[in-house]
Amino acid sequence: DELAQAAQEPEPDLQALRLPVDETVEMDGVLAEEAWSRAVAIDDFRQEEPVEGAAPTERTAVRVLFDDDALYIGAMVYDRPDSILAYQKRRDAGLGTDDRFMWILDTFRDGRTGYFFEINAAGLMGDGLLGSGGFFGVNKSWDGIWEARTAIVDDGWSAEIRIPFATLNFNPASDTWGINFQRTIRRRNEEIRWRGWRRDQSLTSPVFAGRLVGLEGLSQGL
Repeated sequence: DELAQAAQEPEPDLQALRLPVDETVEMDGVLAEEAWSRAVAIDDFRQEEPVEGAAPTERTAVRVLFDDDALYIGAMVYDRPDSILAYQKRRDAGLGTDDRFMWILDTFRDGRTGYFFEINAAGLMGDGLLGSGGFFGVNKSWDGIWEARTAIVDDGWSAEIRIPFATLNFNPASDTWGINFQRTIRRRNEEIRWRGWRRDQSLTSPVFAGRLVGLEGLSQGL
């Protein structure tokens, strides 16, 4: 059937767009820079819960930019502003009460290890390592150096995320990473994911991730 076919489709690609040297991202949470409009968005999420494989009740669009120093993720999380739940603000606090946006990076594309990140609309930041123990496979004792800024806008909330390449371990000879995204709409107990949306799959299992391509000329720096 359609869902079985979708679950077996080859890994999709998310194209990262390199920023020209004369363009920067102002980290204010608002996706106002012209580069965000040039970057190709992915929005083909599906529900894990409550209806496996169903279309989400709200749209989510994600874009990726990069420059010599960092990876930038821009997320537009569509919703009614008066329905957004965002209570937690302390780093690595549990988000069982909140709407949230999560993602992973499998920088070596080994399907086992990587990095986990999450935010809410109030600007909470959470992170951890994949493949080194921890709750649901996330070791949250790791605190990486990165930034996230969020903004409540007319049609939901938006986020700009900057992850310096110096924060991550990766193979600079490879232009492709594993990447995946998940969103929680708390008032509906709805979990939606870009890839690996089956209930026997998970965000924190990098083997189910899609591909982030176009990462050419990277250096880890110092």
